[in-house]
Amino acid sequence: MHVPFIFSFGYRDGGGVHKQFTLQEPTNLDKEIWEMVEKWADKLCEKDMLYRTLSISLTQFVPEGIQQLNLFVDEYERKRSEALAKTIDQLQQKYGKGIVSKAVSYTDAGTKYGRLGLMAGHKM
Repeated sequence: MHVPFIFSFGYRDGGGVHKQFTLQEPTNLDKEIWEMVEKWADKLCEKDMLYRTLSISLTQFVPEGIQQLNLFVDEYERKRSEALAKTIDQLQQKYGKGIVSKAVSYTDAGTKYGRLGLMAGHKM
């Protein structure tokens, strides 16, 4: 089962990159999606350019649990990651987006706390 994956980066001064690829397996894990974005961004995007937009599209969604057996994937680790993602989603639905954070959010590089309560970078 193949899932189309489309991303595009727009450069500040015009132009950009727009590509479509195929995920070999469906996923609901943001970690796997970001790994794909990083992989192709590193290969295709110019490092010295300033960016204006980022667009990511996933299509042809499938119901959870429908997945082809893959002998090359650690199923235990995948199930564990899915359980963690579900738990985080449930906590965020119940208590709000700021309830669970990655450790990087507490560093100087983290922007999460400055962005809580903003919509599209603006105060609501």
